Amino acid sequence: MHYLIALGSLFTIHMLALISPGPNLLVVTQTAMSTNRQKGISVALGLATGAAIWSSAALIGLNVAFDYVTWLYGTLRILGGIYLIYLGIKLWRTADQELAQSQHQSKSTGYSRDVEIGANAILG
Repeated sequence: MHYLIALGSLFTIHMLALISPGPNLLVVTQTAMSTNRQKGISVALGLATGAAIWSSAALIGLNVAFDYVTWLYGTLRILGGIYLIYLGIKLWRTADQELAQSQHQSKSTGYSRDVEIGANAILG
């Protein structure tokens, strides 16, 4: 009977995670609403490309590689943490800038830049 309670709570948490919008949806929505539909589609294509890269890495066996080269996993975790700190500081410093400036910059980007934005959103 205890396993039913555990499965029920896991199911509930999983369903809540599924219905909540993630950062990928927000990136596509923000791009499409601030510029145009084509740029939103370009960002979505970048997200799909990033998802394909992650899926390919999983199929190749990234987990197996990390098992054999244990220092690589630790190094990637540390570098990821440093990168998140960098992004946080960068975001904090530019928090007082107006939104219109970032919208103007996104309008001047090309198709490949939009795909890159989408890929970076999912790849980190």
